[in-house]
Amino acid sequence: MTIHRNLKFNDWCEPEDEIKQCISIYNEDILGVFALKNTPVNYKYIIGLNYEEKIFFSNLKLKPNEIIVRYISLTTSLANQKPLIKINLEKGLVYYLKNYEIENFQFETRGCKVAFLRTIL
Repeated sequence: MTIHRNLKFNDWCEPEDEIKQCISIYNEDILGVFALKNTPVNYKYIIGLNYEEKIFFSNLKLKPNEIIVRYISLTTSLANQKPLIKINLEKGLVYYLKNYEIENFQFETRGCKVAFLRTIL
């Protein structure tokens, strides 16, 4: 896998084009990109769940406009991790996992505000 430390996008580029550029870098199906407020700019790329994960999380109660996805960034890709997050698309909030036990998955109750969120969902 090639990691690009100076990944920059043009302001006039369509969001879909930006995301498609990342697919070749991370070798994943990128569904969107976001960055958190009040943090150094570190783009996080949204990845969809695989078939087994979709079935596993299908019984989880979600509010309208909420989705569960994975994300990758420069730091997570260095550790070969793809953490789970819950995103409220309407409010622009990202919720990280609080409990990693399979029997009792829980996300944080307070979400982190995003500086921007672009999706091709």
